[in-house]
Amino acid sequence: MSLNGAPARDGQLVANGDRVTTGKDSTAYVDFLSDGYVQLDQNTDPVFQLLWEGTRCLIWVREHFQGQAYEEPSSQCGTRIRSTHGEWENSDARFNLRVDSEQSVLTVLEGSLELIQPQRIAVSQGYQMIVTKDGVQSVRRLSGRELDEVTRWRAALPQSPVGAAAQCSGACAD
Repeated sequence: MSLNGAPARDGQLVANGDRVTTGKDSTAYVDFLSDGYVQLDQNTDPVFQLLWEGTRCLIWVREHFQGQAYEEPSSQCGTRIRSTHGEWENSDARFNLRVDSEQSVLTVLEGSLELIQPQRIAVSQGYQMIVTKDGVQSVRRLSGRELDEVTRWRAALPQSPVGAAAQCSGACAD
C-alpha cells in the first residue's frame, strides 16, 4: 500500500487530497475519525478530500479510476464518490463499488444513495447499478446470494480494528 506514491504505514494519517493506492495482494482501510471507513481491495487508487457544504461535512472519494472499495458510512459525514463513469452521493448506505476502464458497478447493501452524474437516480438497498461512459446501463435487484458474492473479496482480508488503519486527518476531524 502507498500514500501519495510512498510506502504507507499502519495507522498513518490520510490528509485532505491524499491518494491511497493498493497494489497486487494488498488492501487498505481508511477509518474516518468520526466513524465509518472505506476498505480498498487490491489495485485500487482513490483520492480522499473533505468538503463542507454549508454546515454539512462531506468526505469526497474522487478520482476512483480503478479497483474496488467497500464503505461503512460515517454517521456524521456524508460521502461523495466519483469514478470515471459517474458520481454518487451517500449519507447512510453500506455499498461496494467496482471500477474498471469499461464500467462502474455500484451495489447498495444497506440504505440508499443517489447517482448525481451523469443523471439523477436513487439506488436502494439490494440493488446494483452499472454505469458506463454512455450512462446508466442497468439497475437491478440482486438475490441474497448475488449480494454475498459482490463482497466475497472482503472475506479473505483482515478486518480493521478501529483506529489501526490509515485515517483521514486534519480537516477531516470532527
